[in-house]
Amino acid sequence: MKQLIVVLLPLLLMACANSEFSPSVNRGSYSPYQGDVNVLSQFPSTNTYIKLGTVTVTGGITHNQESLIHQLKLKAAAHGANAVVINHKLSGDFSFSKGYRSTISGIAILIE
Repeated sequence: MKQLIVVLLPLLLMACANSEFSPSVNRGSYSPYQGDVNVLSQFPSTNTYIKLGTVTVTGGITHNQESLIHQLKLKAAAHGANAVVINHKLSGDFSFSKGYRSTISGIAILIE
């Protein structure tokens, strides 16, 4: 039984996605956004947006780019953002202690 736990535990950990939000210094408090969050490759050309913070999502081998972006959008919306500007595209690495991990991050913004 112990051997089974030792084998299955790393697999379960690799299957979990982890998301983090680091707020901007001058950010106020915003209600969660209820609509669909737009994913952008660059900031809007006008300065009619507020940078709310950085969102980072890390997933395991079972997470593709689509599922990580979905988690990125959910985390951004929870902090009031209606858009995310991708600043670190999907990248992956492997370690024996954590297995395969994919990471994507972006700046959560509120377009006014």
